[in-house]
Amino acid sequence: MVTGGDTGFDEAFWPLSNLAYRTAYRALGLAAPAEDVAAETMARASSHWSRLEHPIDAWVVTVAARLAVDHQRKAWRSVPMSGDVEQVAADLEGHLDLVRSLRALPRRQREVITLRYLVDLSEVEVGRILGCSVSTVQTQSRRGLAELRGLLDTAKPADESEAPS
Repeated sequence: MVTGGDTGFDEAFWPLSNLAYRTAYRALGLAAPAEDVAAETMARASSHWSRLEHPIDAWVVTVAARLAVDHQRKAWRSVPMSGDVEQVAADLEGHLDLVRSLRALPRRQREVITLRYLVDLSEVEVGRILGCSVSTVQTQSRRGLAELRGLLDTAKPADESEAPS
């Protein structure tokens, strides 16, 4: 766990930069925008370094995730609607269902699911960032995934959730 007061920025730069990149890449799926997000995250970390006293890892993940979401929103606004509009609408609706369902989870389950499966961190890394044990991460992950499956199943229209006879 890195805090601003006990480690110099230069020493912490590469591990934190890699964490910011991995977070952004998992959210965006593209290397170039993920690099931009990681660079912006580290620029912000540098400018706030002396004031950061809580675990920097968690701060970097949060900032990188928020910047990635902002980048994705801007990208969606600039994409012209062409091709199969119905497919684009269906993909967007599926994404919105996932976001709504994640927001409905209790905070700790949402944090664990996001870090574990969207940022692709190990259980040990998630526990370190959230300040909890690996068994807590496993429990919250299991409960969160079960709740998420239930929420996503109820979000589907009736004709999609029924199996063909």
